[in-house]
Amino acid sequence: MRLLLEMLRILLLLVLSGGVAWAMLSLFIPTEADPLAGLSVSVGVLIGFFVLYRNKLQFSGWYEGAERKPLSKNVSSILVMTALLLVFLPVVFF
Repeated sequence: MRLLLEMLRILLLLVLSGGVAWAMLSLFIPTEADPLAGLSVSVGVLIGFFVLYRNKLQFSGWYEGAERKPLSKNVSSILVMTALLLVFLPVVFF
């Protein structure tokens, strides 16, 4: 039951934070002109949410599995840089 509640929590957080991030970024980044620009921003937001969940949000949920540990600093840095690159890629190229 805890696993189901945690999955529901992840989905709700992803929809809410992804929607807010998409709305804020769409004010500055023109994504409707090219579908690849929208895909790039979407993947960047998803990677950012993944890092946020693995490093902070998983420790405040209902699931208490033995494998709960944050990402290493190197992996976190690489993923955050990739997410930022994907989010700002449409500004430079599209």
